[in-house]
Amino acid sequence: MPVSLPSVSLVYALLILVPGFLSYKIARKVGKVTTPVDRFDKIIYTVIGSGVSFSLIILTYANQTNSTVQNLTETNFEIVELSLGYLSMLLIASVIGLLIGVVIDHGFNHGEDVRAKTAWQIITENKEEPARIRAVMNNGCEIWGEILISDSEPHGQDLFIKYPLKVIRNGNGEIKDEAEIGDYVFLSQSDISHIYFETNVEV
Repeated sequence: MPVSLPSVSLVYALLILVPGFLSYKIARKVGKVTTPVDRFDKIIYTVIGSGVSFSLIILTYANQTNSTVQNLTETNFEIVELSLGYLSMLLIASVIGLLIGVVIDHGFNHGEDVRAKTAWQIITENKEEPARIRAVMNNGCEIWGEILISDSEPHGQDLFIKYPLKVIRNGNGEIKDEAEIGDYVFLSQSDISHIYFETNVEV
């Protein structure tokens, strides 16, 4: 069955939306916006950004050439002119995103904690089940096992481990032996030096 390629007008329409999307991404980055945005809102912000950029390009070109907007819509432009116009749209969209981001960061977010979730919260929420870890304690002891319960609120890192194993290493750091230490073990945050995750974590 033959498959038709997208129409040229559709490609142009998608390209027109790129400056708006660029403006949206820069505004979120500079403004330190960490809250999720609805898909519909993303589309609206993208369309507005592209619309403002395109309008500024048209008005500037019309002013420089002493033309009207209606005359420009009936003019056939060269590929070089279209390319320069599109690059100008990208530049304007970037500046708009930067300005909006600065306003958000220093205006709306002034004095507020805009940090995203902590690394521990991301790990505990996005880990694959069951999450196998290797916890290195302050005394140098290593405990392997599966996380049964993790204390992630408010800032705790206590762990309740299932099927724990105590790892014994030789002087070269190679594993010499593994010893079972019961079915469950509690690891206090104050006793944990660092943790290695043996399973994948999506961040």
